Amino acid sequence: MEDVERGQIILITGLAIAVILVSLVLLMNSVIYSQNLATREPAGASGGSAVVYRTTVLDGTGGLLERENAAEHGSYDAVRSNVTDALTGYDQLLTQSYLQRSTLVGMHDVTGANATRGTLLRQTTDTTFENKSNVADWTLVTNATNRRVRNLVLRINRSELGSSTASGAFRVVVENTTGATWNASIYDASGAITVDGSGPGSACSVTAPAATVDLIRGTVNGTACPGLRFASGVGSTYDVRFRHGDRAGGTYRLTVRNASDAAHVVDSGFATGPTTDVPYAVPAVYSETLGIRYRTDQLSFATHVRVAPGEPT
Repeated sequence: MEDVERGQIILITGLAIAVILVSLVLLMNSVIYSQNLATREPAGASGGSAVVYRTTVLDGTGGLLERENAAEHGSYDAVRSNVTDALTGYDQLLTQSYLQRSTLVGMHDVTGANATRGTLLRQTTDTTFENKSNVADWTLVTNATNRRVRNLVLRINRSELGSSTASGAFRVVVENTTGATWNASIYDASGAITVDGSGPGSACSVTAPAATVDLIRGTVNGTACPGLRFASGVGSTYDVRFRHGDRAGGTYRLTVRNASDAAHVVDSGFATGPTTDVPYAVPAVYSETLGIRYRTDQLSFATHVRVAPGEPT
């Protein structure tokens, strides 16, 4: 009899312990679940998603702007109209994409009225960097500022570099009205394309048959060159010149703002309209200003953005 009672006590005690353990597990799960709910960010509650949308608009519209400029539509009205159509189509794509996430987005004021007139200066054939009259030392743009020139990119062929040192090499010169200058020399240093900006520690090299040098973004073949700081120390207004243009070759492009208060293209250096053997100038949109909005049930955000890819900061 005592053995039976003892067994019942052990059984009851075991069941009690099991119930306690199950209760503790349920309690811990409830606590963890509650903490997750408390710390979980409601959809759309953060401004981070709005910032991502803004960046997406800037990157996408900047790329479309450059594509339409490069298409050389023949007149400013034509390129502006094509930019407007491209941006409208891009807005529609983004709107549909974000609607699937229960988010209302949109671009507005995409009418062309907020576009800024510009000129695309370019050389599309691999040849030396002289002007249309084969002058090696020449001025491309006068009265420029960091809000009037953008996207100065050169594609350099190592085989056409005519100097092995910075002295006497092809040079891009930025000079203000008081004579202060910034320059970038490009030469062949023992088989490496070398870009040497003003100041110590600014030289960057790449061993390759050709290199893309983005002087405004400060990169060589897409890699940052820390010492390459466009127009550093020059001031607010300057001219852009090529020196020893016969000692380097390849292609290049530069977009210039030429509204009433803007930079001036030196027409004597460029052909008018596309050509295959000399540098030329074509109408372009320099920048575009448009409004954007982003809205969820948790957040409403609206602002205006200015699109001018490759502009100095």
